Amino acid sequence: MTALAYLVVLAAAVRAGLGLVAGRGSDGRRRAPVATVTALVVVGVPTLLQLTVAPALLGQLERDRAAVADGQVWRLVTSLVVQNGGVAGSVFNLAALAVVGVVAERVWGAKRWVVVALAAGVLAQLWGLVVQPVGAGNSVCR
Repeated sequence: MTALAYLVVLAAAVRAGLGLVAGRGSDGRRRAPVATVTALVVVGVPTLLQLTVAPALLGQLERDRAAVADGQVWRLVTSLVVQNGGVAGSVFNLAALAVVGVVAERVWGAKRWVVVALAAGVLAQLWGLVVQPVGAGNSVCR
């Protein structure tokens, strides 16, 4: 029930945000949110694989302080493309990525959105090493 309430609030926020930042190109047409769609594919495919046919993917890609200390620094990025919140957490994170991504891309543009999302994600994963040594998810990008 709580997840449903979150989705309703998220949908309302998306509708309000899109109304405020209705981005149109110079020809008057709306621009496609290419960066957001790309991010959804980059995060969605490994998440779907992890939740269905490759559950070990989470352990191989998640943030893990001991593994990062051993030199697996790439986990600070790969932990953004798998989810440790199960199906409900994954659905919410992907929906929020879509909503926040579209609004951010319309406000900042695709390049700046990608830079901000990656920087925020990696910095949050670094902080995660301190407060939650093992974990994963793209919710830290929002």
